[in-house]
Order: sequence, then structure tokens, then C-alpha cells
Amino acid sequence: GRPAEQGEAIQIINGFCLAIYWIEMVILVLASPFNYFLSLSSVFDCVVNLLSTADLIYSYEAGDDTSAGSLGVQALRALRVLRVVRMARNIRGMSVLVFSTTKAIPKALGCYLIWLGITL
Repeated sequence: GRPAEQGEAIQIINGFCLAIYWIEMVILVLASPFNYFLSLSSVFDCVVNLLSTADLIYSYEAGDDTSAGSLGVQALRALRVLRVVRMARNIRGMSVLVFSTTKAIPKALGCYLIWLGITL
């Protein structure tokens, strides 16, 4: 397990990022309330915000600072990365970085597996 301080720090960072996502969503809804829910990516963001908020509240009420969560919650956390990737696609320089990173991941994973095999 993780030390309690690390779990608390992760929860604080999680709450901060979630607050930023909520602010973004509210601004977009106020700017264009009718068009916001016509976009599938906006609906996805809204669902992720709602489920992430429920997860955060549950972990605080359960007193679980590490918030391991169920498999569904862990999958949801992984899906949040898609928001960043989607945003990065719209920025030209970031799209090159995302493309390069996705090409490098299999090679890095291979190196990690070799290292893991050597150290075991």
C-alpha cells in the first residue's frame, strides 16, 4: 500500500483537477447551453465529471485516502486521459508530441518488460 500522506496528496490533486474540469464545463454550458449537450465529447466530459465527483465524495466519506476503488472506477480514471489526448489533438505542436509518444509507448513497454525480467 501507499503511505497515508501520499494517498492524501493524491486525493487533493484529484480534487483540484476535478474542480478545474467542473469550471471548464460550467463555462462551456453558460457560453452555449443548447449546443453543449449536442457534442458527444461534451456529454462524455459531463458524465466523467459526475462519476468522478461521486467517486471523490465516496472516498472521502469512506475515509479511504488511497481510494483504490472498484475496477469500474479505475477504468473511469483511465478514461480521463482521453480528455487530455482529445485536447492535445487540437493543438498542432501537442499533436506531434502525442503522435510521437504513442509510437514510443510499445518500445518503452518492451524495455520495461526486459528490465522486469532481469530484476526478477
